[in-house]
Amino acid sequence: MKDKVSKARKSKNQTLMKVSWEYYEHLVDKVYNKIPKNKYGNIAGIPRGGLIPAVMLSHKMDIPLIDLEYVEKDTLIVDDICDTGITLEKVKKYDVATIFLRRTSQTKPKYYSELLYGDEWILFPYEIDPKNVES
Repeated sequence: MKDKVSKARKSKNQTLMKVSWEYYEHLVDKVYNKIPKNKYGNIAGIPRGGLIPAVMLSHKMDIPLIDLEYVEKDTLIVDDICDTGITLEKVKKYDVATIFLRRTSQTKPKYYSELLYGDEWILFPYEIDPKNVES
């Protein structure tokens, strides 16, 4: 799967890590396999990045996707990345799943697919490559 992720220089000190759809689906499967079956009654994604993995996990887990406004005790919250942990601080009383977890994050999700050791910038397959944006 390593060939499904390409790296390019984003800035002097940061690498741009482009994640392919194939690899992204692999990462969603990976986190899905860590989540206990039948523990959650519904799922909610943190806008914007958490919505796509939340929908994918909702289908895999066969549970409803709900709006963050309606979370309950048995809701699994999903985000694409836990970078600094600031976003997850807002939902820390719930179980959270992320695709990526940065090692330096102050808050940790209960479940994650891949640990990031560097400061690479993740370009998800559903995002626009900054090199292709006209100014």
